Amino acid sequence: MERLLQRDDRGLSEIISYVLLVVIAVGIAGGVYSFLKAYVPKEQVKCSDDIGLSIDEVSCLGGQLNVTVNNRGLFNINGMYVKVKNESRVYSRVVNNGSIVFLAPLEPGDKLTRNYSYSEIGNKEVEIDPIVLMNNVSVICSKAIVSKKVVCV
Repeated sequence: MERLLQRDDRGLSEIISYVLLVVIAVGIAGGVYSFLKAYVPKEQVKCSDDIGLSIDEVSCLGGQLNVTVNNRGLFNINGMYVKVKNESRVYSRVVNNGSIVFLAPLEPGDKLTRNYSYSEIGNKEVEIDPIVLMNNVSVICSKAIVSKKVVCV
């Protein structure tokens, strides 16, 4: 009869231990989430849709790549990446490593001509990626990228 009156507490202690493990795991996950949330920027800096750049002229003669661009948009452009690739390839090479940012912004309606050293020959594609300065951050305007084909001799 005494045995029936005693409670078996082993089952209850296992349930309590599982509940404690779940509570500890949820607490750690919440702490990690709040810690990482502080490092993620709240707003993505994006270019305006009114950024417009066009390649007016491009030539590639005697180891020189000459590019003339025109700002056809409504905002200043603070720099550009000039890339060249073979027509059949996806990979492009930046040719203006030292002169990406302009000394003075390219204002709407203005043209800019730059010369770069480039010695490869054949059918190429010149790509211009405009850069604008927004909230003291340089942003590449991926929607305003332009390209033009050229034959380098």
